[in-house]
Amino acid sequence: MHRHGAQVAGPGLLTGRVRLLRRRDRGARLLLGAALCVAVAGAGCSSKAPPPPPPPAPVRVATAEKATVPVRLKAIGAVEPSSTVTLQPRVSAQITKVLFKEGQDVKAGDPLFQLDQRPFQVALAEALAQLKQNQVQLQNARTEAERYLRLQQEGVGSKEQAEQKRAAADALAATVQANQATAAARQLDLTFTTIKSPIDGRTGAILAHEGNLVTANTTNLVVINRLKPIYVTFTLPEHELAEVRHFMEESQLGITASPPEKPDAIERGTLSFVDNTVDRATGTVKVKGTFDNTEARLWPGLFVEVSMTLTTQKDAIVVPGSAIQAGQEGDHVFVVGADQTAELRNVKKGGRVEGDRVVISEGVSAGDQVITDGQLRLTPGAKIGIVDGPPPKDPAVDAGAGTGELTRGGL
Repeated sequence: MHRHGAQVAGPGLLTGRVRLLRRRDRGARLLLGAALCVAVAGAGCSSKAPPPPPPPAPVRVATAEKATVPVRLKAIGAVEPSSTVTLQPRVSAQITKVLFKEGQDVKAGDPLFQLDQRPFQVALAEALAQLKQNQVQLQNARTEAERYLRLQQEGVGSKEQAEQKRAAADALAATVQANQATAAARQLDLTFTTIKSPIDGRTGAILAHEGNLVTANTTNLVVINRLKPIYVTFTLPEHELAEVRHFMEESQLGITASPPEKPDAIERGTLSFVDNTVDRATGTVKVKGTFDNTEARLWPGLFVEVSMTLTTQKDAIVVPGSAIQAGQEGDHVFVVGADQTAELRNVKKGGRVEGDRVVISEGVSAGDQVITDGQLRLTPGAKIGIVDGPPPKDPAVDAGAGTGELTRGGL
């Protein structure tokens, strides 16, 4: 039984209110869940441990050492014979015989070509016959002159006749002298038909063969090069000239030369010539070394690597070349610090020792441990771990093993 005026809730109204309450309750639960998630996430982040430090970078090291090294200048040189002769005939004739083989070593005076002697033998015989004839006439003329001189002295002959006979004898004497010179010339021409080597050396290709008619002072027969001793000519920058001349006054400067394809085939010689003019076009000066070349390993026209020893540098600081790194501020090395960290130092190179060692003029002291392998993983202050043993072999470095010689200049 309902009271009068009261409103009775129907089924639809109750259902709507229930839905509204459920929606509000669901939203509150969602907000609470989100807040809890944020709180939990924040608590988890604030409690996470810091990452461990990176492990020490593995490196290989070497000790900077003091050494006494020869100071050398390096260049590329060309081998030249110490003497070259292009052999030509001194008389015109036909070649009857070639007395040597191409590429043969010959001595001064060895016969090389034989020319046809017959025309020169005939000419010599003719000159000798003319000489003999005039010698007989001269003897008769002198006898006549003496006889007329006696007749003049005895008062039988005239002075004019005696002087005529003496003049005739003098003229014949001059003719005999001319005949003697002609005979000597014909004899010399006959001698020239045997063509001999003027120097010790090695012959080249034969340029005129048996049967060829050759012309005096025109036809080339063969080229002979003297190989022992032999020269190596090269150039040096003009700014090195004063230093080279300074050390030349102190002692004779030694030079080594070796073919690029056989660096172990070293020939040793001495500096023998410095040109008196600097080439203004290139700014270089020509110099020359003399080599005994006893084994004939240096050959004319061959290009060789030349090293000239100037002096020796004592107490030079030397490190492996692999320790040197190039940077924007110049060359630098990494040195092992007291706390096993990498210390970066800028350095100045004083020159390269042949092979894989470099002289350091500033930045490193004897006894410092320089890092030679593993620099790409380093930064200044980074922890390092020293690895024993040699680094992996580099064929390019192996091919130029060091010999302890300080060099300057490019090849």
